[in-house]
Amino acid sequence: MNAEVEGSATGGGFNFTESSSDSGVGYGAGAEVMVSPQLGIRGDYTRYDIEDLEADAFTVAAVFKF
Repeated sequence: MNAEVEGSATGGGFNFTESSSDSGVGYGAGAEVMVSPQLGIRGDYTRYDIEDLEADAFTVAAVFKF
């Protein structure tokens, strides 16, 4: 996994720009439960370990089948 971050700020006659790129790994787990034949709920958790940064992501989604 590769992460890129870029930021900039302008004010008082100054302009500042910074960017960074690091590599790491992401891992997680998820599940889906169908509450009826056409409707379900899906959720997952992902953990990102990128150099000195750790981040967690949680996702909840509705599933519709036609």
